[in-house]
Amino acid sequence: MQKLDPANHRAKNGVVGGPLFDMAPYPINATRYLFGAEPIEVVAAAASRHADSGFPDLDDTYAVTLRFPGDRLAQFTVSYYANNVDSLTISGTKGSIHMDPAYGFGDAMEQRVTIGEKKSHESFKPTDQFGGEMRYFSDCILEDRDPEPDAEEGLADLRVIEGVLEALKTGKAVTLPPFHRSRRISADQEQTLSPIKVPEARQRRQPDRLSGGSLPVPSPGEGALLHHSRSSS
Repeated sequence: MQKLDPANHRAKNGVVGGPLFDMAPYPINATRYLFGAEPIEVVAAAASRHADSGFPDLDDTYAVTLRFPGDRLAQFTVSYYANNVDSLTISGTKGSIHMDPAYGFGDAMEQRVTIGEKKSHESFKPTDQFGGEMRYFSDCILEDRDPEPDAEEGLADLRVIEGVLEALKTGKAVTLPPFHRSRRISADQEQTLSPIKVPEARQRRQPDRLSGGSLPVPSPGEGALLHHSRSSS
């Protein structure tokens, strides 16, 4: 969940630009990976549109319950109006795992594990997620092999989102059509690039052809800062 400025482009295209399509793939993908299976039913789905949120044409908050094979349940909430929350909790018969932050990038991930009465804590250093994706994809091109997160992976997440939309429309549970994922992520895809350091902003000057003077010109460092700002908005 994240507080979104109503002026942001993601709030300008109704449901397809709202938190369901933008944010829900993250918890859907995470639970599919953790269970190693595909959900079979959207048990329940609810959406809210707060009058003072500033989003006139979209629901700003969604809460969903999914059923997986073996009567395993997954619940998630995504929102453009709630205060920032970035966590994942897995509860089982023998213990639980809590990660906070869990989905964002740029911050160290924190994991707390409880097995019976025994508790442990572990921190994971930040990594350059986008750089890792680019390196993995580049290796696939150079080595002439298909990347694991292919079109089928995207279809698996959209299958669930379509079920959520149907549940919202009918107010009833929705049985999802059968789906088999032929490939899943493996440990050999791990990338451990260190986060990039944003270059220090500098200015250099070049001659002004009209007056013979000089004008400030953005340096490569400034360009990197501008690009970073846009990608985060």
